[in-house]
Amino acid sequence: NPGLSDFSFGARIALTRGVGAWNIMQKGAWGDRQWKLSVHPLNGGAQFSCRVSGSAGIVHVFTQGAVIGADGSWHQVVCARVGNEVQVRLDGAVIARGSGVTGAVSSTRKYLVGSKGAGNLADPDQYLGLLDDAFVEVDIDTGDPEPPPPVSDTATASVETAPVAHPGDAADDPAVWPHPTDPSQSVVIGNDKG
Repeated sequence: NPGLSDFSFGARIALTRGVGAWNIMQKGAWGDRQWKLSVHPLNGGAQFSCRVSGSAGIVHVFTQGAVIGADGSWHQVVCARVGNEVQVRLDGAVIARGSGVTGAVSSTRKYLVGSKGAGNLADPDQYLGLLDDAFVEVDIDTGDPEPPPPVSDTATASVETAPVAHPGDAADDPAVWPHPTDPSQSVVIGNDKG
């Protein structure tokens, strides 16, 4: 809960299954105090929006036009509140901004990344692309949000298996075993429950 402090939140995403009106990250609900980063389909590509709703008002910013394609390439998307400005940043550059007083932002609801949690899988807001390096940073001291974690700190897979043969909620319950001394010997085991 950032309260009145400047803050930023975001993730690296890759749109591998088209584009829908999907929430990437959010805390709070539409009719309450909320901060949310979403992707929206537009002209065969994707535009983004950032919504900050606080005790004094709401600022909802949309990028102009489609800014990335659904081609599976990775991009870092960030939403930031800096003073009375709300920004959408793509790969380090501010690509949309709006201004207005939002006031204090806090919520007792859970912080959600990609989905609205167990029991809400039919909700159309579920994010269906790839997502990594999600973060939230609150700047209490200087007034500027800290930069997101560098992309170079991300581990990449050396092997990727083929998708499971069954559609829907079939790939499930992975087991992760990190080798204690040799990371190259670590193993991830998944299943096809369909």
